[in-house]
Amino acid sequence: MPPRKKRKRAPPVIGVDRFGALPDHMLHHVLSFLPAQAAVQTCVLARRWRDLWRSTTGLRIVGLDELSVQDIRKFMDYLLILRDRADLDTVQIKLDEFLAQDQPYVNLWVRYAVMCKAHGSYH
Repeated sequence: MPPRKKRKRAPPVIGVDRFGALPDHMLHHVLSFLPAQAAVQTCVLARRWRDLWRSTTGLRIVGLDELSVQDIRKFMDYLLILRDRADLDTVQIKLDEFLAQDQPYVNLWVRYAVMCKAHGSYH
């Protein structure tokens, strides 16, 4: 049996993180286009990303329809407590299933957005 030919191994891929090389203010702007839960999840990407979500220039509370009202309240409480008081360019809050008894929570979230000088839409 003839000897096997040795395959040439591909050189290891050494990726350059060009996106992560952007200045913080640009990453804050980019993160502002993501729903809040996705922006928060970027904290696991790398050490540099750990706190970037806290100062995004936009806050999008959307796509939470599959969560219970209690889970939405809990998420929002943590989000607003942990977020920096950075000004917001835009805010989008879209909640389909909130009841009249939950109106005080929604009012509080809107008040927070207004305090952060936000412009936005509330549905």
